[in-house]
Amino acid sequence: MVKKLSIITITYKDSQGLQTTLDSLKPLSQSDIKWEHVIVDSSPEINKAVISSLPASWPLIYKTIPAQGVYDAFNHGLGASKGEWIWLLNGGDRLKSLEALKIVLSEIQQARDIDLVLAAVALTKNGKYQYTQIPNRQLEKNILGSQKLCQQGLIYKAALFKKTGLFSTKYKIASDYEHHFRCMLSGAKTLQCADVIAEFDMSGSSANYKLAFKEFKKIHKELRSKLPLKLTLINEIYRRKDYLRVLLLKFFAQSPLAPILRPLWIAWNRGFRL
Repeated sequence: MVKKLSIITITYKDSQGLQTTLDSLKPLSQSDIKWEHVIVDSSPEINKAVISSLPASWPLIYKTIPAQGVYDAFNHGLGASKGEWIWLLNGGDRLKSLEALKIVLSEIQQARDIDLVLAAVALTKNGKYQYTQIPNRQLEKNILGSQKLCQQGLIYKAALFKKTGLFSTKYKIASDYEHHFRCMLSGAKTLQCADVIAEFDMSGSSANYKLAFKEFKKIHKELRSKLPLKLTLINEIYRRKDYLRVLLLKFFAQSPLAPILRPLWIAWNRGFRL
C-alpha cells in the first residue's frame, strides 16, 4: 500500500454535495489505507455544520479561501497536502468502491515507477447510473481533440506536480486538460486501471460544453510550438469531430426520437471499451 493518499475536496456553496462526498469516504476510516483529507472551502459559513460534524479521528486538513475558481482551489489543496499520492475528489463526487481503491493502490505499489493512474469512473445523471468511463492505456489518446478523462478517476504522484507545475488559473474549466498535455510532455508514466473508484454525476456538466471547446481550442493553439506537427493536426481534426458529435447528441436529445435514442446511446456506452 502507498505511504499516504491525499484526497483533496474543493467545495463552494454546496453543503449537500460535500456531505455526499464525506459519507462516501467513511469506509476509509475503517480501512488500513493511510490517508488525509484536504478540504478547501470557499463558503465556510455554509459548510460549518457539515465540517463540525466530522469525528475527531477524521484525518482532516481544513483550509478556507476566497472563491477564485476551481483550479485556484485545487492549487491551494495541493499546497496543503502531505501525501505521496493525490486524488482530486470534489464535493458531490463519491468513492464508489473501497475494494477497487485498494486494488488500485496495490497496483501502484507493485508498478513502482508510475506518475499518474488512469482509473475508471461510473457516470450518473440525477443519481441514475448511465455508464462507466474507462480510460485508454495511453495518456495521449485520452486527450486528442478534447477531454476524455474524468478527473475523479485520476490519482497523481505528488512529485509529478514538481515537474509539470500546478494547474493554470487562466482557464475556467479546462486547466486539467491543459495539465494533461504537460504531463505527457514531461514523460509521465501512466498506469491504466479498469477498476471503478469514483462516481461522478453529470447532471450539471453539459451546459458548459461551448466554453469547454473554446478553451480546448485555445490550449491547442498555445501548444503548437511544443507538439509535433502531426499531433497538432490531429488535435484540430479531432476537436472539430468531437464538437460535432456533441452538437448531434444535443440535437437528438431534444428531438421526438430522444426516448428511443437515449437508451441506445447509454447501452452503446456501457458496452464500449477503448
